[in-house]
Amino acid sequence: MRWPPRLARQRARLALAAYDKLQAEAEASREDTGKLEIIIPAGPRLGDTVIEVNHLNKGVRGSALVEDLSFSLPLAGIVGIIGPNGAGKTTLFKMLAGQEQPDAGLDHDRRHGPVVLRGSGT
Repeated sequence: MRWPPRLARQRARLALAAYDKLQAEAEASREDTGKLEIIIPAGPRLGDTVIEVNHLNKGVRGSALVEDLSFSLPLAGIVGIIGPNGAGKTTLFKMLAGQEQPDAGLDHDRRHGPVVLRGSGT
């Protein structure tokens, strides 16, 4: 339903007035609570590498999904994983999350969490 221009302007003014009223009430309630708020800033980053994988190998039913994969993802890096069905995209993410173990060539460095994978060079 289309509103006539005069009613549309009036409706917009009423909506803005209602918003201003709600905002004023919210600010007033924040001031009246008397509670203290503690803000803890985020700590410093511990490195420039988000993910590091060396010599990753994974096979399923005798066929290799991933063979000798090595890569490093820097801070603020953007990656896209594409491939046909059954290529191992989900398996790769499961290995990075620590939900699935690779076949060979990797040791999980648990000091840095399940995401940092370091190869043994095999």
